[in-house]
Amino acid sequence: MARIMTTHAADLAARIGAPVELAGVAVRRPDKVREGIDPALITTDATALVKRGDLDVVIEVIGGIEPARTLITTAFAHGASVVSA
Repeated sequence: MARIMTTHAADLAARIGAPVELAGVAVRRPDKVREGIDPALITTDATALVKRGDLDVVIEVIGGIEPARTLITTAFAHGASVVSA
């Protein structure tokens, strides 16, 4: 999902009428190479990421019930909208 967002940022921005900027990517394996993703955006702390007050949208692609549910409710509590896939 992060790769799609960075690759198609200009198209997404044109469609929604606002710039699209990837603020962070929470992962289980930070050592894995992720083509096209700035390594500085990678974190293993999903909770800290969704607690950021500067996020407009959180995209959740974890699946299952937990920890996805807790992260979604935390994102809502900190003012972000959530897209869950």
